[in-house]
Amino acid sequence: MITQKVILIDLSYYFKGKVHFPAFFLSLIIGIQEELLFRYYLFQDNDYSDLLLLFLGSICFGLIHISFSYYDVFSKAILSLICGVIFLLTNSILLSILFHGIYNYLTLKNKSSKSEVVTVAS
Repeated sequence: MITQKVILIDLSYYFKGKVHFPAFFLSLIIGIQEELLFRYYLFQDNDYSDLLLLFLGSICFGLIHISFSYYDVFSKAILSLICGVIFLLTNSILLSILFHGIYNYLTLKNKSSKSEVVTVAS
């Protein structure tokens, strides 16, 4: 019997069946808005180092998600760090937006699948 949560990294698991395009579209739109605000516009100011802006933006990004849960503050700050590194390494906001949108979709799909009831015969 599995007694702890397991993180699945197999993307085909999350995309099995139909992709719910409204949920994916909404996830992508939210990702676009947040990436433009917390990555693209934030890094336009050249007076500060990229590393400082990366950490400040990540902390702020995490804090705006505090209404969901305290765990979300930490997890979203980590997501923001990853998106920021993608943006800084590639100098492309599009890859950061795509990563963020896919993350949002997988998170949304994972949360909706938790509400399913599974009966296991013993």
